[in-house]
Amino acid sequence: MALVAGPVPEGFLEEEETRLRAILDDGLARLRGVGLDATGLLRVWEEPNEAIGAFAREIDADLVVIGHHQRSAFSRWWRGSVSHSLLDQLSCSLLVSMHSDVVKQVATNDA
Repeated sequence: MALVAGPVPEGFLEEEETRLRAILDDGLARLRGVGLDATGLLRVWEEPNEAIGAFAREIDADLVVIGHHQRSAFSRWWRGSVSHSLLDQLSCSLLVSMHSDVVKQVATNDA
C-alpha cells in the first residue's frame, strides 16, 4: 500500500486488523450458531494461499471456506487466484462463498 498510495496513515493497520478480526469473529459465531465446530485465525503479512494452506494442515481441517469477489481477468492473472492455488494444495474440501449480490449479478450477466 505504501508504494501505491504513499505512507500508511498512523493507526491504519491496527484499525484494519480490528475490522478484519470483527468480520472473522462474526463469521465464526454464525457457524457455531448453527452447530458447526468452526475455528479461525487472522494472519497478516503473509501470502493468503500459503497461510490458509498451512493453517488447514495444522488443524487437519475437513473444510476450508473462503470468500470470493469479482475481479477482472487481468487482475486475476496479475495477482493470481487464492482459490485456484488452494485447490492444488489442500487435502480437504474447499467452499468458495460469494455475497448474494454478486451471485445475482453473475446470474443476470449469464442470462
